[in-house]
Amino acid sequence: MQGLVQQALRSVGSGCATQTDVDFVWQDVQSMVIRDMMTKDNLRADGRGLIDSRPASYQVTALTTPPLFPTTCSALLAMCLRFAEI
Repeated sequence: MQGLVQQALRSVGSGCATQTDVDFVWQDVQSMVIRDMMTKDNLRADGRGLIDSRPASYQVTALTTPPLFPTTCSALLAMCLRFAEI
């Protein structure tokens, strides 16, 4: 794999290929390697197995601040009156 990278970099330097060409080929090489890992080794790119899941944790808290927009007509009227005083 390193040989392919070195050859691609030499091609860029010689004017035979552009950096975009090398980036495109590198993307294909990465895709092939990851695809092989998944099909042959049953591993994902991050090393987990195909049936392994990530640990998940959640935290829920109550909102303590008032909403940004009034939720009732009386709240809207009070907000308008406050702005009218300013």
